[in-house]
Amino acid sequence: MDMLSSQTDRVLDKALDGTMMRHRAIATNIAHAETPHFREVKVDFEDQLRHAIEAENGASANTRFLPPGSLKTSDPRHFNPNPVPGSVQDAHQTVAQTQFEYRQDGNGVDMEVQMAHLAKNTNQYNAMTRMRSKLFENYRQAMRNSGV
Repeated sequence: MDMLSSQTDRVLDKALDGTMMRHRAIATNIAHAETPHFREVKVDFEDQLRHAIEAENGASANTRFLPPGSLKTSDPRHFNPNPVPGSVQDAHQTVAQTQFEYRQDGNGVDMEVQMAHLAKNTNQYNAMTRMRSKLFENYRQAMRNSGV
């Protein structure tokens, strides 16, 4: 396998794509904070990315990671809102509009919540770019040490 197409690299690519898409959604929400009947737009990609990683690694249903607050289905008839994609490359973002209204004019955007989401998303993006930078620095160091 090519060193630059490792699972870590593919996961970081998809995670960075997801955070960029989330940033656009948050910016749209902020721009439409005063638009009557506008509904908040959300981007969710973490669950699909986690399931893609598990599928790519061949994890069984019993060894899957469940984040805090997640529910595990106990019956095959339970609804699974996060189908397992085939691989990390197939993982994609889910964009959904909320139905919640904060104001009498039907607008569903709370600016304080959006600013908190923006700060959190920015921190996640910055952390992932630092991880990407460190990954490439490790590649560079390995090439220097090998005499390439």
